[in-house]
Amino acid sequence: MGMIQVEDLCFSYDHSKDVLKQINLSLEKGKIIVLLGPNGSGKTTLLKCINAIVKPTSGHIYVNGIDMSCMKRHEIAQQISYVPQDHKTSFPYTILEFILLGRAPYIGIFSVPGRKDIERCHEVLDSLGIRNLSDSLYTEISGGERKLVMIARALSASPEILLLDEPTAHLDIKHQAEVLRVIKTLVRNRETTVLMTLHDPNLATLIADRVILLKNGRLLNEGSAKEIITRDNIRRIYDCEVLTFAYQDMVFIYPES
Repeated sequence: MGMIQVEDLCFSYDHSKDVLKQINLSLEKGKIIVLLGPNGSGKTTLLKCINAIVKPTSGHIYVNGIDMSCMKRHEIAQQISYVPQDHKTSFPYTILEFILLGRAPYIGIFSVPGRKDIERCHEVLDSLGIRNLSDSLYTEISGGERKLVMIARALSASPEILLLDEPTAHLDIKHQAEVLRVIKTLVRNRETTVLMTLHDPNLATLIADRVILLKNGRLLNEGSAKEIITRDNIRRIYDCEVLTFAYQDMVFIYPES
């Protein structure tokens, strides 16, 4: 059994049409798993189910062998951190204050962050190379910096499992590369398990240990990037014609004009 085990998971909003249908998957320790699929395929909803933001209509999710439905919110938050695609706040937190919010699972309701919490946040800032932003305001940093800060807040809880929803969305190529580097480093140095959604199959080729294809709420296929990211599979999942380009041991996809 993996660190996260999803069994026969279904989900619907207001008991209408199923958004997720009979999902079964296992997340292994220290691996990067990428969810690929078109808009509306259920990728974000699956992340939210695994993070207990929404409750499955049926099925089970196990965290290290324990049924998530039997776990308290702070117990889940100590093991799983979630980084949404976008986050906006009008409150002018400093970066250190914002990252300290990630320590909430370890801080009592009537307590304040202690030295250990602040040291952990500084450690995360150093590991991501953004210690210089500590006193900056969250509302005034760039989109690329904000994405790294959101990852830093998630990591401040020292999670075993990191869920990332489109971590490279709206970033230029430099910041995309930086975010991917940070994710690879986390897995290599901390053996963090990462489940992330991406729109670009080529980025999945560069980073994924395993790729899962999702369409219309169903898991269609899974395996290594080399096995899964093929012309036929991409055509099937996105309903469009593509061409392939092989480089070394990798295959890249681009739309057929």
